[in-house]
Amino acid sequence: ALIITKGGEIEIVSQNCSMAIATFPKFAGIGRTSSLLDEELLLLGDDDLGTRGRYISILKPRDGLLAMKYTVEELPLTQSPHQHSSLVSRNTLTVVGGKFKSRGKLNKFTWTEVSLKWENGTRYIPSTTGACSVKVGVDVHIVFGGERTVYGEQVSGRQVVKIDTTQEISVEMTHLTYSRVSHDCQLLDNHVVLVAGGLPKKGADPSEILPDELYNVTSQEVVKVLSKTNSLNRAQHAMIRVGQRVLALGGIDSNNETPSKIAEFDPTTNAWIELNQELHSTNTTELIATPFPVASLDCVPDCRCGIANKKERIFGGSEAEVRIASSL
Repeated sequence: ALIITKGGEIEIVSQNCSMAIATFPKFAGIGRTSSLLDEELLLLGDDDLGTRGRYISILKPRDGLLAMKYTVEELPLTQSPHQHSSLVSRNTLTVVGGKFKSRGKLNKFTWTEVSLKWENGTRYIPSTTGACSVKVGVDVHIVFGGERTVYGEQVSGRQVVKIDTTQEISVEMTHLTYSRVSHDCQLLDNHVVLVAGGLPKKGADPSEILPDELYNVTSQEVVKVLSKTNSLNRAQHAMIRVGQRVLALGGIDSNNETPSKIAEFDPTTNAWIELNQELHSTNTTELIATPFPVASLDCVPDCRCGIANKKERIFGGSEAEVRIASSL
């Protein structure tokens, strides 16, 4: 897993260890997503570039994490992504929702506007911020919860929406038990999604962190609400699958503290286990995490990393030669 904190610290997490790589302020921000495609790693929607219609493209990230080269790209969409959901299908990225109600698709380095519809043909305008999503098919994603504006007030929701990014069709599914925001989710198997943590509304007291839910996407129902003891009890965290393990990273806990310990979900007991493995970044209250191929980490299994010797690349926080480029 590749982790980037809101302060721009870059860290990798493997099944055996975690290690800080560099600090790079240009990758900092909140309200972002990171998505790995074949030829680029996209950092979309941060509170600086993202709100001004730009994003960062890390070129050929699979060539090595210690040999990254990036460009700042113009985003030719009507609505910029920020606090949105990013849905990856094959080598195509679809951004939906967020503060500016984004509806865009990147395919073969070209951005286009997306016209999403409900099953009955009426227009669907995704407007939730701080939602989470899982991929259940090649082109099928499910978005859980989030917050939206109703009559000028921010209201968190229980809504569950299935989106086919190829047909551009949305289907509303049975709702969650709790309205939540600042949560995350991960697919446990072919049917069950773990929706973990979060708050009943943005800015709520951390003592109000919500219990986790297990949602069956086939039967469209919440099959179990976990006890507070077995729940993650974090908000603003990131969840990711590393191998067959589901991990939770960073965020804040019910005491408004930032846990450095990595937590792992045990599907046999439906409970979280706090690992001895820790994050090394200094501020992990809000971060993004992306699955990343081991072969591209420039690191050996015992967490010793090599030295990048490629020119004009980012290493140890040094800035590469950067250009402002427009999308094709």
